[in-house]
Amino acid sequence: TAVAMTAWSSFTSNTPNKHTTMKQLQTIATLNNIPIEYERRKKKEGWLGKPKGMLQVLFERGFLDTQGKSNKEIVRYYTVNGRKDNNGNKIPNTSLRKLVR
Repeated sequence: TAVAMTAWSSFTSNTPNKHTTMKQLQTIATLNNIPIEYERRKKKEGWLGKPKGMLQVLFERGFLDTQGKSNKEIVRYYTVNGRKDNNGNKIPNTSLRKLVR
């Protein structure tokens, strides 16, 4: 019938193929009430399921001297292999590896 042919021709003119450009696809989507943009929520990354570091474990067990020190000072004071003074001598109890043992 004529109505069916008209419906079919309008459908095939709005059907994308391999030569359809992005602008044409967006127009076809808009005509068919299909959104061309969507909002995605940012996933907030947390500490759940993440391994703890040596500093965190030693802090929780009370091995670190935190008296009168800020968090930045604590992180800077303790290192994996220990801090050295101006003469190159290791400062005792600043090595996280030795404190873990």
